[in-house]
Amino acid sequence: MGIPNTMLIDINILERQLSKEGSLEDRIKEAMKLVKSRRSGLMFAVTFDQQFRTAIGGVILHASEEERARITLEMRVLGSLSAAIEGLPIDLSQIPEPEKPIGLLKLWHES
Repeated sequence: MGIPNTMLIDINILERQLSKEGSLEDRIKEAMKLVKSRRSGLMFAVTFDQQFRTAIGGVILHASEEERARITLEMRVLGSLSAAIEGLPIDLSQIPEPEKPIGLLKLWHES
């Protein structure tokens, strides 16, 4: 299962508006604020999940390898926790703990 075409369109629209400079956290906050503002011109990101993933996707396109690895790991952790909350059998002891957590959900709520 890949990224839906509609999300790829929105990621492309968003990433052109984002700064390529600054800390990873600052770039993520900027993307999240743009997505939430509804002024970014996004056409398909409606739900929280779509908006969140679009913001992350816009940043990851210009992220370094280390930054991509950090984002990917944290997204996997969030996905595992979401699955556990939905009642899927997840071995929580197998969820890796990021060395340098970004705090994606915290950044989302702060933006």
